Amino acid sequence: MQRDLVPVSALAVVGLILSTILVGFGMHWGLSIAIIPALLFGALISATDPVAVVALFKEVGAPKRLNLLVEGESLFNDGTAIVAFTALLGLLSVDTITGDYLGQALLRFFVVFFGGVAVGAVLAVILAPFVQLCRNGTAQIGLTIFGAYASFIIADHFLHLSGVMSTVALGLFMGTRARLEFNREALHGMGHMWELMALSANTLVFIAVGLTVDMALLFKSIEFIPITLLIVILARAVAIVAVVPLLNQFKLCQPVSASYQFIMFWGGLRGGLALALVLLLPDTLAEKPLFLALATSVVLATLLVNALTIGPALRWLGIDRLTAEEQSVFRHSLAKLWQSIYHGLHHDTKGGLLSPQVVERFVRQSAPLTRSQQQRQAKDLEDDLRIGLRSALLSEGLFYEIQMEDGLLGKAVYLDLKHFTQERLDVLDRKGPNALAMTRLTLIPVDRPWDGSLEKLSPSLYVRVKEKRLTRLLNALFHLERGLHHVMDHLEDDSVRSYLERESSLIYLQYTQLCQAYPHLLFQVQGDFIARSLGLQTERWLDRSYKSGLITRAVYNKVAEAVVAQEDKAMQMLERFQHPSPSDLIAQASAFHHLTQQGIEALAANAKTRILHAGEVLKLGGEVHEGFIVVKSGMYEHVQATKDHRRHAHFITGDAVDGQREVGMLKTVVPGEILLVDRPLGG
Repeated sequence: MQRDLVPVSALAVVGLILSTILVGFGMHWGLSIAIIPALLFGALISATDPVAVVALFKEVGAPKRLNLLVEGESLFNDGTAIVAFTALLGLLSVDTITGDYLGQALLRFFVVFFGGVAVGAVLAVILAPFVQLCRNGTAQIGLTIFGAYASFIIADHFLHLSGVMSTVALGLFMGTRARLEFNREALHGMGHMWELMALSANTLVFIAVGLTVDMALLFKSIEFIPITLLIVILARAVAIVAVVPLLNQFKLCQPVSASYQFIMFWGGLRGGLALALVLLLPDTLAEKPLFLALATSVVLATLLVNALTIGPALRWLGIDRLTAEEQSVFRHSLAKLWQSIYHGLHHDTKGGLLSPQVVERFVRQSAPLTRSQQQRQAKDLEDDLRIGLRSALLSEGLFYEIQMEDGLLGKAVYLDLKHFTQERLDVLDRKGPNALAMTRLTLIPVDRPWDGSLEKLSPSLYVRVKEKRLTRLLNALFHLERGLHHVMDHLEDDSVRSYLERESSLIYLQYTQLCQAYPHLLFQVQGDFIARSLGLQTERWLDRSYKSGLITRAVYNKVAEAVVAQEDKAMQMLERFQHPSPSDLIAQASAFHHLTQQGIEALAANAKTRILHAGEVLKLGGEVHEGFIVVKSGMYEHVQATKDHRRHAHFITGDAVDGQREVGMLKTVVPGEILLVDRPLGG
């Protein structure tokens, strides 16, 4: 939606307003209806409701972008239609409409529309902490219901802004960011629950219209129906033609083809919203019975004509045909599927369950690809590699999503890995497998342009920010390596496996280097994963045992409490190792093992922290510090002028260097912090 937000928004706002004006003036001139009521009808009938079309898109396999354009426009133009309808409803009580009044009405339109979006955004910020704290699946689904209705009621009834746009804004938050906090139960149940609520709401609206519409008036108005349908259809066509080509001309979005434009025009069905709004017209409006009859006719006509002919239109325009790349995917998928099926059948012949002759005859008669297609498939090695890599990257992305749903992968790291996977897919689609093998994408940048200024301003804050980035990178590398191995474990294609193995070796090298330089961060990342894994396994074991009757609810609760208590102890230990105090580091260094706790605390009280950058060198032998240098983070190489066994010694967290007695220099390999510790009294 972010990529196509410009055409979706333009059609939903500009296109709908244009359609409202065209329908209004068409009804005014064609049916001699007063201009304000006619515009009112234009507002309520212009919003699209392509539920049937979207369902058909899924059946015929229409392109994803076309589906998004049609459904995205419908999502936003509901809010535009309701705001326009409300604004025009206020004009009914005005005797004389002046230019100033129209200007105020237009200003009010934008205030109501974007004010509603702001209310939804504010409510999203307020609900975010509750979403993070809530862990029960049923309660998480309840939060989505509460948020939807609260956003509408607050915006519409209390602030007199657009309740629909408020709910849309909150819904986008719940569907993208908040869902990362939901557990598997909530994620799977939420879609079914909202589909049922949407179906129920639409059903209630159609029943209400059926009970309200005057059939006698409907038959009396039959002469007005053809011209009304013509006006509505022409207005929709003009709205599409006036908006989309301009966007293409000025390159404000990815070009929308003429075939897509036609399907967007013909697939602009009318549905529940038009019927709901016509029911909200005041009974004092003389045209209400006529509008109810005409709106019902338009809705039924689009459902019976447009919806039933959209399939042939897709086939006529060739939109349902496979592209060249999709043809390759089709052949590849069939070949892989048949290979898997044949392998299973052949395995059963070894055990004597199936006759080899029957299997071979069945295979020859039923193979989905002809011999020429199989030969073409075998020759098309580059396409085969591209498809295999794409499949592997998509499987990797799915693995991260499942890990996130299980609670094994944090929200921030999931978003990093999802973005990293999408970047690799984009390179593969644009430039091919060779470019993907040569491209080195940055997973998470550790260095930022403003780091130098931040270090001068606050060295301690700089260190905390740097460690936070390193922890995030280490976490992402850890899960990326797990994702690559998960995909490789299920691969059969050696060419794809060799590419992933090369990528895995580079990732593992970077991961091990960071682990050596920052072991306290390593404990944080791996300890967090272990804690999450234990929690997941405990939850699953308890659920299985309780459902099978092995344990009672009382035992269930006691076991859960005991596990939580142990996890708290482990996390306290982990927290101490993750963020070692100066006394912890000094006690860890072998040079101070003989000291008492009191002596260690005395040294820690006078210890000073110093930040070292990559390549920075410290000369030893008393020139830097008369005492000891204790490594807090980073990796350092001890280089001496003479060749001996200490020439290339490396130091990491907790190691101590005697700054007075050692000679040579300490070279910073990986940036970090050191503690300057005074020499203990007595040597």
